[in-house]
Amino acid sequence: MSGFTFPRAFPTHKNVRDIKIRARKVVGVNTSPGSLIAQTYEWPGERWEAEFSLPLMSRADGAPWAAWLISLRGPVGSFLMGDKTGAAPLGAAAANAGTPQVDGAQLALARVLNIKTGLGAVAGWLLAGSFLSLGTGASRRLHMVMADAALNSSGKATLDIWPALRANVANNDTVYLTNTTAKFMLATSAPDYTIDTSGRYQPATISCVEDLRP
Repeated sequence: MSGFTFPRAFPTHKNVRDIKIRARKVVGVNTSPGSLIAQTYEWPGERWEAEFSLPLMSRADGAPWAAWLISLRGPVGSFLMGDKTGAAPLGAAAANAGTPQVDGAQLALARVLNIKTGLGAVAGWLLAGSFLSLGTGASRRLHMVMADAALNSSGKATLDIWPALRANVANNDTVYLTNTTAKFMLATSAPDYTIDTSGRYQPATISCVEDLRP
């Protein structure tokens, strides 16, 4: 058995060069061949997908990356990853977020999240494109805020989010606005890396998908 506990932390000793993030949504489309009018059916499947690449590295930096990738045992393991450029929220919450919590129990598949902060009224408290996370460890989930949100006089707001809630949330659950992450798994069972004639390491582009396993 592996001595690792999943999800593993994302390596920080050498930053990624670039990352492509995809918001995958499952939609069935049937287009009439005569009128070309499309009918759509929205399935509940939604997940984050990503591809990231790493720069050329010395063995001291590259070997730990290779070991981390292999330790995941393909899609068996999982890891926590987020958009590093979105580590802080957009809007007034960047300076003072209060203590964001879920406001009242809410059910899975809801597309809005009611929150409370302990603050008063704040205009432009959280702006569209900000990230939030719910849960920790294996239950960690990542959501993006779809529209600007202000706090009312009671310090509360309703956030439009994507994807929809993965699971039921309880009153007073913590809403994380900084260093937000999701649980990911590798999309392939055989990650590879290259070592050039100068001994420099470079893993291939790494594809991963949000791990929706409970």
